[in-house]
Amino acid sequence: MHEGLVVPTANERSINTTKEIVRGRQRVEPIRERLKTAFPVRPEHTEGDDRPLAVTAADADALRARFARIASQPLPGLTVEWEPQAEPGVLHGTACLGARIQPLTLLLRSFEAYPAVRCISPVGCVHQSVDHWRIVASAARGTARIGAILTAKSRTYDLTVEDEMLLTVNEGVDATRVAALAWRVVTLADALEQEHLPGRDEKLAKFRAELDQEAWRGR
Repeated sequence: MHEGLVVPTANERSINTTKEIVRGRQRVEPIRERLKTAFPVRPEHTEGDDRPLAVTAADADALRARFARIASQPLPGLTVEWEPQAEPGVLHGTACLGARIQPLTLLLRSFEAYPAVRCISPVGCVHQSVDHWRIVASAARGTARIGAILTAKSRTYDLTVEDEMLLTVNEGVDATRVAALAWRVVTLADALEQEHLPGRDEKLAKFRAELDQEAWRGR
């Protein structure tokens, strides 16, 4: 059952399934042959009542369409210029904050059985190892979560602001609730950018390639 999963080192015998399950972006063809098992299967093991799926393909399509409609309606108190949607469940845009701008990405997610929206706004490369505690102190003043990527690799950003919310059964309040979520995220991200990267006001295009990876790799 571990075939195809990557073990980091020869000495490490455990697998982080959370990371391995979302690794890569390849389409896996379904298995069409009859499966075989190494364990005995008695007739009573194959008997049972048929139960319908809790969530059907139609439900998933409806939810993706609802999520896409967020970009077609005004967000109260916040102006966002949305990019054309390239793939289901992902929206890229740029929030206008007076004379400044702040990129953001919305991802369609789930929390247990409930649909959710995750908002991410990149700050940029602040090189956290240089002044770690100063970044911690400034981030503590915000009301959203901070995403820190500690790596020596060349990246377009190593610090993000992000938060998420559940979608209610009432689609009519989506715009209001998403606006509040996005406002918390982008205003804190812009404040961190001005404090730690003075003079910068980066556009979405700079971060777009790595933001696309957020949807597939769960970073």
